[in-house]
Amino acid sequence: MKKILSNNKFIYYSLILIAITLPLPMLINNIAIILFIITTLVHIFYTKNSFKFTKIHFAFITFFLISFISLYYTCNVNNGFKNLEKYLSFLVFPILISTIKISKEQLKHILLVFAITTLLLFIVAILIATYNSIETKSFIIYNPLNKVNENYFFYHRLSKNVGFHAIYLGILMVFSNVIFIENLISTKKNKSLLVIAIAITSIGIILLQSFSVIFSYIIILLSFIIYYYKNISFKSKILLFIISTFIILFSIKIFIKKAKTFNQNFLLYTFSDDIDNRNWNSLNIRLAKWECAIEVAHENFPLGTGLGCQQIQLNKKYNEKGFVIGMDKKFSTHNQYLHNLVQTGILGLIILLLLYYLSIYTAIKTKNLVFLSLAILLIFTSVTENILSRNKGIVLFVFFISLFSKKESLSKF
Repeated sequence: MKKILSNNKFIYYSLILIAITLPLPMLINNIAIILFIITTLVHIFYTKNSFKFTKIHFAFITFFLISFISLYYTCNVNNGFKNLEKYLSFLVFPILISTIKISKEQLKHILLVFAITTLLLFIVAILIATYNSIETKSFIIYNPLNKVNENYFFYHRLSKNVGFHAIYLGILMVFSNVIFIENLISTKKNKSLLVIAIAITSIGIILLQSFSVIFSYIIILLSFIIYYYKNISFKSKILLFIISTFIILFSIKIFIKKAKTFNQNFLLYTFSDDIDNRNWNSLNIRLAKWECAIEVAHENFPLGTGLGCQQIQLNKKYNEKGFVIGMDKKFSTHNQYLHNLVQTGILGLIILLLLYYLSIYTAIKTKNLVFLSLAILLIFTSVTENILSRNKGIVLFVFFISLFSKKESLSKF
């Protein structure tokens, strides 16, 4: 019995289960995480494995501890504890993963099942969009909330079919695309299937139309081309070139289309303008949020508002400035760097930057391009979204980065 319970395969299967359920509803993923916790604790009890933390593991744990300490001075402790529940991943994954052994081949399988699940999820989103389009006999539907005509096959209208925000589904699609590309380059099996998977995920990245995600993807593709150019076959070079050209051309097309809706003062904004004012766009509305966030950070420097009080202070600032849309929508900072600065002050921002630096440095040093791709995604999407403040973002990045940072998983596949 003891031998069975201490078998490392149970942990491997629990990691597989987490990877499969990551793109699925949060409740299902939480069940998988609980099974992983139980399996790992039993394994630790019987094997007496020690903790082997990396610097990245310590950075995650410190991130959690700073947030926990901030409860001491926050204006709303109850709300703070609710937020802290989401941050448990910063503690659980680094601590438990530091005790387990995972081979490069096992990690490769974990990544592949995650990518396949994401691919199937996107296909479901497309099928639902197709059904809705056929049923309404139109590609367009009017959204009364933002008073915009939306295409069933683009952006939030597409991603909401499977319960995702467009930027988060876009992140999953890019990471899955990278996993498929890495497998195509490193294996001789199922190449046709991998090419199809790469093509579908590339189309998905474009349809989701997130600028930060697409920009991250272009940087990632350039990294692949630079690193692999001398070491891959002519066919693989052509494939990478085609994908890069496809993404860049469609990105330019999307930008031009968006730019046509901007007037010459598209960077300017007036806080008192309501949602009906046509001067608001995706850029200047973020500038308005960031201006408010910077003022809140300055007023609560150097410790920040504390966990649980950030949104309260932001709402007060929106009210003070007469930011009509901000008050109505209760906007977050939509920027992870500002989020940390506002919430846990200068120390929280330093830990975040240290975490990002360690991820990039370790990935480059060990030439692990899949890890590097994940780090690039995290760094650039953090500019426009609170990636490490939502459960979908936290679990994805903390889970995989904690796995990647283990010594036996660091070198390229």
